[in-house]
Amino acid sequence: MNNQGFAFRQLADAATDILVMMDKQGKICLANQNAQILEVATPQGDLGAQLPQGEFSDFYQTYQESMRRQAPQMSHLMVRDRLYQTSFYPHANHCAVCFHDITEKTELSAELKQLSSRLNFAENIAQLGYWEFDWHHKRIYWSAQMYKIFGVNPQEVRYKRNIFKDYVYPDDLPQYWAQLQELIKHRHPVEGQLRIRRADNQVIYCVYKASVIQEGAQSKIAGTFQDVSKFILTQQALEKAKFMAEKANRDKSYFLAQASHDLRQPMQALNIFIAAMFDEGLSKKQQEILEKIEASAHNLNNLLNNLLDISKLDSGGIKYEPQEFNIGSLIRNIAKEYAELASCKHIKFHTLVHNGEVYSDPILIERIIRNLLSNAFKYTQSKIVLGCKREQDHIRIMILDNGPGISEQERNKIFEEFYQSPQIIDNRKQGAGLGLTIVSKIAAVIDTKIEISSIPGRGSCFSFLLPLLKF
Repeated sequence: MNNQGFAFRQLADAATDILVMMDKQGKICLANQNAQILEVATPQGDLGAQLPQGEFSDFYQTYQESMRRQAPQMSHLMVRDRLYQTSFYPHANHCAVCFHDITEKTELSAELKQLSSRLNFAENIAQLGYWEFDWHHKRIYWSAQMYKIFGVNPQEVRYKRNIFKDYVYPDDLPQYWAQLQELIKHRHPVEGQLRIRRADNQVIYCVYKASVIQEGAQSKIAGTFQDVSKFILTQQALEKAKFMAEKANRDKSYFLAQASHDLRQPMQALNIFIAAMFDEGLSKKQQEILEKIEASAHNLNNLLNNLLDISKLDSGGIKYEPQEFNIGSLIRNIAKEYAELASCKHIKFHTLVHNGEVYSDPILIERIIRNLLSNAFKYTQSKIVLGCKREQDHIRIMILDNGPGISEQERNKIFEEFYQSPQIIDNRKQGAGLGLTIVSKIAAVIDTKIEISSIPGRGSCFSFLLPLLKF
């Protein structure tokens, strides 16, 4: 090996690429140590070899073209699952060839391209734009979605700061700039919401977030803009619908209150006329008809009272006025009244009383119990139990009957206004299905909940809890 060849070998062995020198016939004259990877040369020489024609056919075509034109050429070569960028540098009858392994670089580039594609997909789906500001070099980067959010063509934008001034609502812009100044000063993440009038005059709502990121010794501000117009508009629609529903409910309550109040006077007059008719000498048939009229008037009067109660509950007209009282005494007083009714209807009526001091509104509690008892009398076959028992620091009040029971599906309906169960016996059907509605509304006022346990064909139990006084 002459001095020139020795110098080439020394320089070539220091390189990280595969370097070979080939003659005009394509034989290897010189090669560095890395050429072992191609299995055509060794540190000892093994020169004079040629690269396999089959595997390196494309390589030889580029090599011959480079030698013919005496001009550098470049190609790519896959050898043993490794991708090389191959550069040819011809000179007279020889050609230096450099094999630069780009496998990892190519794979990384493919991964970055795939990641970029996924990020773009995520940005488009979430309508999320990303931006960066490098205050050291005074450069601003915007993702493609940022331009879409503002509805501008990136080719037509020279100063991105002007986009904010031109498209962000003037009322929202000062707060945004103030927050960015706070971010730079204190380096705490900031977020907020603003409105944008896009280039097409469409108004959208965006939420933004920004924070400081560190890249080596340099700091940048990075942030996101997300178009949440659909969410905001849906929320506004829901709020409007809620307002309209509440207004309709108030209007309904007002109408019910007015209607029930206006009908009270003629109802009182009707009851007076019915009582007067009973004093007349009526035949048996007339007496039966008058009794039916009286029953209908009684039901109508109850309906008016229930409608008035509903309107008061909906409008907050019924106030919760808690006080200390003995729940046992209240239940016994109610039981005396309903025991007589049960006797007339041949229904077994039992009470189980626990004397406990509670703190609640006795008038509203009595209303709940009476309505639940009235409901039990409609459905029971032959037995009703009114009672209470202690459960830790509460009293549970219970009304049980042995009626047809309540199915799981029906339990979601029985507290609805004007709902009447098809299980009710026809000759006991009365009222308009407002009793349990009133019960549930009063329960909400006194901060308790009506619980139901029922076995179809065997009966039902309605119960609720009241807190015991602590001494």
